[in-house]
Order: sequence, then C-alpha cells, then structure tokens
Amino acid sequence: MDYYDVPVIYIQLGLDLAMIHVIFILSIIGNGLLFHALYCNMNVKNVTDMYFLHLACSDVALTIALPFAAAGLINGWSFSELICKLVESLYYCGMTSSIILLTAISVDQFSTVVIQNGCIVPVKRRRCAIGACTVTWMVSLAVVVPCPFYSKVVRLEDEAMCFSHQIHAFFSLLSICLFAVIVFCYSAILWTTVRASTRKKLRTASLALCISVAFFVCWAPHTILMKTSSKELDLKQTFAYHVTFTVSLSHCCINPMIYMMSPKYRKHVQSVFCCEKVHTKR
Repeated sequence: MDYYDVPVIYIQLGLDLAMIHVIFILSIIGNGLLFHALYCNMNVKNVTDMYFLHLACSDVALTIALPFAAAGLINGWSFSELICKLVESLYYCGMTSSIILLTAISVDQFSTVVIQNGCIVPVKRRRCAIGACTVTWMVSLAVVVPCPFYSKVVRLEDEAMCFSHQIHAFFSLLSICLFAVIVFCYSAILWTTVRASTRKKLRTASLALCISVAFFVCWAPHTILMKTSSKELDLKQTFAYHVTFTVSLSHCCINPMIYMMSPKYRKHVQSVFCCEKVHTKR
C-alpha cells in the first residue's frame, strides 16, 4: 500500500462511518413515524398504505444490518462468519422484498389507471395486494435460504469483508428484470394520464414512482461496480465498494422522506408531534 494512500483511507473511513450513522438515525426516526402514521392513525386496509407499510418493514430489515456494516468499516469484518451470514441474509431479504414490492405497486397502479380506468373493485384490489405482499415475503425468504451457504468472510490485502458474490449476481438479474416491468407500467400510466388530461390519478403513482427511482439510483452504482470489478478488489475498488455500498443502504432512510411529499402523510406526522388524533375515513 502506498504511504500517501493512508490519509485517503482514513478520510473514506470517516465519511462512511458518519454517513452510516446518519442513515441509521434517520431510518429509525423516519420509519418509526411512518409506522405510527400507517398503523396507528391511518386506514391500513387501504391498498397503497398496505404496500407502504410492508416497504417500511423492508427498510427496517436493512436498518438492522447498518450497525454491523459500520463496525465492519473500522478494521474490516471482525465478527464471526455466522454473523456475516445473518447480516447478509437481512440485507438481501430487505433488498429483495423492496424491489418486488415496488414492482407490485407499479402493477397495481397500472391495473387501476390503465386497465380498469379507475373502476377496479376495491375488495378485489385489496385481495390482490394481500396476495402480492405474501408472495413478496415468500420469495424474499427463498432468496435468503442460500445466503448461509454462499456468504463468507473474504480476506483482502489489509482487511476482511463479508460478501456473497452469487447471491448478489442473482439479485442483480432479478432487479433488472423487475425494473423493466416498473418502467413499462409507469410509462403506460404517464401516457394514459396525459391523454386523459387529468392529474388526480397521477398523484399516488407519482409518489410510488419517486420511491422506485430513489431505490434504483441508490442501488445501481454498487451493482455496476460489482459487475465490472474483479473478485480481488484493489485499493481503489475497495474505496469505491465502501462508498457505493453505503449509498445503496441510504434508500432505507430516503423512503420516509419521499412519503412526506404527500400532504396526507405530513398531516399525520404533524399530529404525532402535536399529540393530536387524526380521524380518517374507514
């Protein structure tokens, strides 16, 4: 290692640790408020709220992995291989459930706006949402099952890293396929709403679209790096790995901020701090 690379490493380490701590705190506060708004004050039977509640659960799974990621940045992975397997399982469970739920939301909005033209039966839509959420967690658990077999502590030049190359490759392929579905659905929704000359149907779809875009903006750099780099990471690639991995985790605290774009959610968050009861239609 070059002597002049040492300050760069410490700068990178400090920035990554600071960013992970900020992400952790914002995620705990943001998703905590979101849980309160969705579960305690709002109508959880609402399909959109149901999806957002499950997305918050996915964010919490990623948030639990954050302290271990921060500790691993200090002197490399210092925990046992068992902890490595558990953390990787939580990480990919959260990431997989997030992308599947985002796809389910886009398909739900597509069927409501484009196919049914807003006339879909609420009971049928709710049943489809329950089925989609159930399938989401079943698939996520199925992805997690191989994690203990493929996750391992990889020794590099100066530090150890917890990583699962095979699971990451599968997740990348799954995300690309589902992202194509999301792009198609929102393109059709945008085309339909523009032709109808109305913005009312686009409000919920816009919120879900922002969440989808935020997910892929955070996730894409890390995936591209892992696809283009070799298995043996050099110093520069290790630096880029830490940065992109930290950015990929940041979407778990960005989602609650995007939810605040909706006046409905802002109203319920304000009620938490003002100790007021918000009445919603059941």
